[in-house]
Amino acid sequence: MKTVAASAFPMYDASNAELEQVIAALHHLYRPLHKPLDAAFLEALRYSLRRQELPKATVLVAAGNFPERVYFLLDSSAVAYEGVRGGAVLWIRRQGDFILPDTLPTREKSHYTAIVEQEGTVLSIGAEAYWHCCDTHPDAWRLTALWLLAMRKREYERLTAIRAATSVAERVCWLLQQWDDALAVFPDAVLASYLETTREWLNKQKDAGFSLYRSRRQR
Repeated sequence: MKTVAASAFPMYDASNAELEQVIAALHHLYRPLHKPLDAAFLEALRYSLRRQELPKATVLVAAGNFPERVYFLLDSSAVAYEGVRGGAVLWIRRQGDFILPDTLPTREKSHYTAIVEQEGTVLSIGAEAYWHCCDTHPDAWRLTALWLLAMRKREYERLTAIRAATSVAERVCWLLQQWDDALAVFPDAVLASYLETTREWLNKQKDAGFSLYRSRRQR
């Protein structure tokens, strides 16, 4: 499927309800600090937040280019590939996740490509708005650090689960415990790479993994 840059699709002002979903996610990130988010920062976010409806195969971040936006997935899913689409899968983001390109805070070119793999609505602010928030609102830097820590923790848990699994079926079971619709949403090539196996082994072990997932749910 041919890819298209996110900038090719129209942007609209985010609604108050959509803004509240982003704010709720930010509050969740901010919980370890046991303090409220600054009202001026939230007002700046309200002014900058935009909404897009993006189809599958939309490029959010392109390898070799400077990232242009910070995203919040309202009801879609995205995958990051090392280099270009089809490279090793670095991460998967689902509904309610932020995508802050790791080179955006340092104003460098991205080493990965992030692509929408499940069509839906995304909210975002531009790179300039993000940098302005970081320059004028300390909460923006704190949230950046907290998000990076949360994503490193998620990646550590993924790798720990993969290493601990004694079979591909157990890896599939772990995947379904994270997202029970994963097998329906993502291509086999994406899931095989994410689980550090091959498409052939994934196809052989899918049914066993699903059965293991159902049996553990019924305990």
